[in-house]
Amino acid sequence: HHRVKNNLQIVHSLLDMQTASVEDRQARDALIDSCNRVRSMAQIHQSLYQSEDIAKVNFANFCEGLISSLFAAYNVDIERIKVVTDLAEVELAIDQAVPCGLIANELISNALKHGFPNGHCGEVRVSTRMTDNESVELRVSDTGRGMPEDFKMSGNNGLGLQLIELLVDQIGGNLIIDTSKDTSFIIKFNLGN
Repeated sequence: HHRVKNNLQIVHSLLDMQTASVEDRQARDALIDSCNRVRSMAQIHQSLYQSEDIAKVNFANFCEGLISSLFAAYNVDIERIKVVTDLAEVELAIDQAVPCGLIANELISNALKHGFPNGHCGEVRVSTRMTDNESVELRVSDTGRGMPEDFKMSGNNGLGLQLIELLVDQIGGNLIIDTSKDTSFIIKFNLGN
């Protein structure tokens, strides 16, 4: 896992260097998103490398590190956008930790990029919990501007949202989007699926 992490950090550095030389805003944004995805995977492998049980990732610790990285990557004003976490101790095997890490990366990134335009203030909330001995719930919500009224997850053309759908399927989970109060993405899955 240490070697994998080092290789992913090299890929991240190469993408980051390329980002600096790209003038097209859309291409630069795509490279930044790719950098964040690669860094997310590297952080999971770092968590495994540091873990007492190299077969499991402490997902709460991973999420804390991910949130800090994303707030720094997007240069978020922490006086304007607060983060609230409620992270239960959830241990995930690598085959679930990587997809879950990428899901969390996409959801938090989307909240930071799209939820608070034009200086709006609010909160991003990230929680994990065990709903029983074998079931996990990951929830990412924000108090930002909300989803468009005509939003449908299926058929959405955004790469991040397509990636979320694929990753939720990969872990055998269910995705619920609740826009009744805040915008909440809830992923439920069983350990070991």
